[in-house]
Amino acid sequence: MGSVTPQDDLDRRCGLLLSHLVHEIRNPLASLSAACRLLSRAAERPDMMAAARDALDRQIEQLAQLMKELSDAAQAARGLVNAKAERYDISSVAAAAIRAARPAIEQRRATLVVNSPEASFHILGDAEQTSKALALIFKVASNALKEQGTMHVTVSRENDHVRISVRQDGTGIPQSVLPDLLGFLPPVNAEPHTSGAAQGFELPVASRLLSMQNGSLAVYSDGLEYGSEFVMRLEIGRWQGDANPFAVPT
Repeated sequence: MGSVTPQDDLDRRCGLLLSHLVHEIRNPLASLSAACRLLSRAAERPDMMAAARDALDRQIEQLAQLMKELSDAAQAARGLVNAKAERYDISSVAAAAIRAARPAIEQRRATLVVNSPEASFHILGDAEQTSKALALIFKVASNALKEQGTMHVTVSRENDHVRISVRQDGTGIPQSVLPDLLGFLPPVNAEPHTSGAAQGFELPVASRLLSMQNGSLAVYSDGLEYGSEFVMRLEIGRWQGDANPFAVPT
């Protein structure tokens, strides 16, 4: 057997990408097909009709979300996403992202631990794109969170940058795929059973959204059974001693 060429590697990664897309689309299509068959037999059963309509609505929404994610990934990969330059408070943006992520975390009966400073971090960049990047990071971290596990979110200052760490003790990521994890093609050593973090477009899109603001995303894991950590960094425009936006009313 001859040596593996760069074209062989590219072909394999494209094949893995297509396999991932087929898997993501097949499940909702199967549910749509089942719901349509149920509708054909539900003319005299209002309860079956309602169940079939609900199933159709859920799966159509899932497909629409998948198409949106694919569109976002295509735009980010081609550099078609524009970032604004405005002053905003990253602490407030992060707090909103945490609130939005809570239902998915609580669904797994997991514990969310948030550590943040008694101050605000002001960034010169695009608050909307940062919010999207955080939402994608939380989605990946939440999907990998084990039942009754723990997710730690830490906001801190690191020299002239704000550092936001999202760490969970659930499914980790094989170290062999980490070097290629933020690319749009699947990592070189990815396999069908690889952790979801190494298969979707969420992390590559989040990385591009942050890099447009001179920010960065890094992913760490000691392996499949050892959880993972997602660390984003953005340059601080200013430090200001405002009230802690993460405070939860009692």
